[in-house]
Amino acid sequence: MFRVAMLVVGLAVLPALAGACTKSNDTVAQDQYQASQSACAKGCESALPGCAIKGNISTGGVKYYHMPGTTNYKDIIIQPEKGERWFCSEAEAIANGFTRKDH
Repeated sequence: MFRVAMLVVGLAVLPALAGACTKSNDTVAQDQYQASQSACAKGCESALPGCAIKGNISTGGVKYYHMPGTTNYKDIIIQPEKGERWFCSEAEAIANGFTRKDH
């Protein structure tokens, strides 16, 4: 019976320990930290496998990112020389100053 009680108490402690391992309670900070650990943390000049988010810059200089399947996604051409990039996650795009473009 003592072993069962220890197991139950041990399981109750696990969520608290998991929370202690997070970088921050601020979701934005966590997303930015995760983005900085990715292969395309600063954006990639070409699409890598699994990195299909397109970050382009409008003629007015506004940075937008486009998710696969959105309207005109196939028509958007990424021009790295203009600062446009590919991203692996929305967190990466946001961390690099891009805003989601919903069509």
